Amino acid sequence: MKKAILITLLVLAVIAVGGYIYLKNRKLADFEPAIKDKLQSLIIKATDSLYRLEFDTLDADVVNSKLTVVNARLVPDSIVAARMEAMGTRPEDIFSIKLDTLAVAGIDLGDFTRNKKIDLDTLYINGPAIEVYHKKPTGVPKVSTNMQAIYQKLAQQLNRLSIKKLYIKNMHMVHHNYLANKPAKKIDLKNIDIVLDSILMDSTTITDTTRFMFAKNAQVTLVKLQLPTADSLYYIKLDSFALNAVKNTADLRRFSLKGRYSKEVYGKHVTAQKDLYNINVNTIRLQNINWGHLLTGEDLAADNIIASNGTVNIYCDRRLPAPPSKLGHYPHQMLMKDSIPIRIKALTLDGFDVVYEEFNPNSGQAGKVIFKNTSATITNITNDKGIIAGNSNMKATGSAMFMGITKVKATFLFNLARVKEGMFTTDASMDGMDATQLNPICEALGRFSIKQGNIKGLNAHIEGDNFGARGTVTFLYDDLKIDILKKDNNDSTQLKKRGLISFIANAFVIKKSNPTRNLGIRTEQCQFTRNPTKSFFNLVWKTVEDGIKKTAGYKK
Repeated sequence: MKKAILITLLVLAVIAVGGYIYLKNRKLADFEPAIKDKLQSLIIKATDSLYRLEFDTLDADVVNSKLTVVNARLVPDSIVAARMEAMGTRPEDIFSIKLDTLAVAGIDLGDFTRNKKIDLDTLYINGPAIEVYHKKPTGVPKVSTNMQAIYQKLAQQLNRLSIKKLYIKNMHMVHHNYLANKPAKKIDLKNIDIVLDSILMDSTTITDTTRFMFAKNAQVTLVKLQLPTADSLYYIKLDSFALNAVKNTADLRRFSLKGRYSKEVYGKHVTAQKDLYNINVNTIRLQNINWGHLLTGEDLAADNIIASNGTVNIYCDRRLPAPPSKLGHYPHQMLMKDSIPIRIKALTLDGFDVVYEEFNPNSGQAGKVIFKNTSATITNITNDKGIIAGNSNMKATGSAMFMGITKVKATFLFNLARVKEGMFTTDASMDGMDATQLNPICEALGRFSIKQGNIKGLNAHIEGDNFGARGTVTFLYDDLKIDILKKDNNDSTQLKKRGLISFIANAFVIKKSNPTRNLGIRTEQCQFTRNPTKSFFNLVWKTVEDGIKKTAGYKK
């Protein structure tokens, strides 16, 4: 997009230069045919014959210093582009640009005559359609395509170009990214508005790093985005995207990842158990992000990404066939598999409600695990080996209200230097609550019901790898009593109490309290061998659950 804006400015400068030359020498006689020839010649010289300029009409108002171009087109020459590529001089980005209307106000052609300069009040571009063909060279390019090199070409025709205000309205951009040995990626973006303030292109600003595209201020706005995901199971939606290109910050409003299908029919579109996600985020702010590299797929780099006020709903149907092995799918392992370099110093989440729902065919019911008002910070999100050499831990810390009732906290350390082994560490804690408030989970997912009990707290330390986890759990509670359940033969969606088994469990198996008067606080060793078809978080929970069961008296 940066080069697209620059090419647009270049086209503007050439139009102004050609307009002045013709007006000075021909006095508007036979205006349009000759000015087209002149502009075409200038474009060819300025772009090494890569582009040609076409337009339907050009209207100049010399008295009022206005210039209007209707239906202008900048067309790349494919033969020249192929020759440049063979010679190693093809620019990374080639553009095809169509403009409905280009209007210039405050153009003084006399200035150009005396000083080879153009000063404009306003440049307004309406309805541009831009196709960008991005192809990164396999080696070091033989010709530089940076701003200074482009300016040097422009300076042959013009010493200075200044624009007080540049408006680009309702732009449609299609970005084609051609990757070596991979299918091309296409991004189609509509409803883009760009505003650039105080543009100055001359020898004093060419190396000014405080400017963007020679502008002191730059705002890019995108509204009502909707894109399908590659697997066609979701839509990515966005109400608005606002980029401050000078400050390298971006703000997203009302972002969502929405499934195409309801949970009732989702299973018909997948062949095995696969979580269905529905995510909504009210605001996302990206700080110090290299958005140009992100667009071209070169890297994802940001100092901080802050996401506020959202919901995450996850649904899994255990009636479906078991999924393939998920070995190598831990969070840090997926990060290291990403094809582009990722360097995010911190990701902050604030004010999220997270709901995990699972249908259990053994109970015929769905259980929900709810985390209200979830906040978390994840630091050192990277797959850059240089960064990992200095800091090998990706750290995630967070807190939430479990079931909307009691506070839970957790810290995860993911070892990026030992990612092949899947090494990680977890420390978690939970405050107290009435144990019967867990029954919506226990009945649906565990087929037991808590008749009474008070949870006073829980602390767990877990260390794990690809194949399992182990650690310690301290589970504090008192006055615990449970009922063992089974499916009702008359109604498979209902559960009923197993009387004898429940009596035996409460009388001879369940330890009613921890601590007890005689033994004090019991801390149990926990261990769980990973089911490779289950997720990372399933392993963490099952390991903690093992410690809870042992504390309560259940031993395998």
